[in-house]
Amino acid sequence: MDSISQPIGHFQNFIFSEEETLLLKEKIASLSGDSFDIRTSNGQHRFQVKGHTFSLSGRKRVTDSQGIKLFDIRKKFLTFRRTYYCTDSQGVKFLNVERRFKLIGLKAIATFTSPSRIVEEFKMEESLLHLGAKITLERTQTELASIKRKLLEPRDLLFNKQGYRLIVEPNVDQALMVAMCICMGMLP
Repeated sequence: MDSISQPIGHFQNFIFSEEETLLLKEKIASLSGDSFDIRTSNGQHRFQVKGHTFSLSGRKRVTDSQGIKLFDIRKKFLTFRRTYYCTDSQGVKFLNVERRFKLIGLKAIATFTSPSRIVEEFKMEESLLHLGAKITLERTQTELASIKRKLLEPRDLLFNKQGYRLIVEPNVDQALMVAMCICMGMLP
C-alpha cells in the first residue's frame, strides 16, 4: 500500500507518523443515540462525540480528550443527495460528505478544504457485506483509513448500539477520518 508523504488534514495535532487504530463505541446511555466514545487501541481517550437531542440538523459536537471543541457535524437540508458537512470551532466549513449512487452497499464522496485552502476529494466505499469500508484519496487512489464494524455482542444488540475500528494510516488526520466515519454511518 502506498503511504502518504505529505500530511493530510485539518487538525495538525492529530496527525501522527505511525498507523493507529481508534475504537469508536456508541454510548448506551445517550439520549440522542448519537454519542460516541473514541479511544486508541491501548485505551487512551482521544475524542468525544456528543449528539444534540433536539437539533433539526442532527448536530454532533466532536471534542478532544480535554473537552475542547474541534468541530460540529450537521446535515445539509434541501439537497438532492443526503449530505453532511463539518465546521471547525471558528465556524469555517472544511468537509462536505455526499452520498453517491451505488447498486449494492454505500458510496460517498467527501470534499475536504485544508487550512491552506487546498481542496482534496476522498472516496468512501462500503464493503459488500457492510462489515467495513475504505477511505481513499481520489487523485492517487491511496488508502487513508479503513473502517471495520465490530461484531455485535448481545449487549449491543439489546441496546441497538454499534462499534467500529478505524485504522488510520500515518500522516493522516485522525479527527478528519473520525468525521468521515461518523458521516458515513449517518448516510444510509
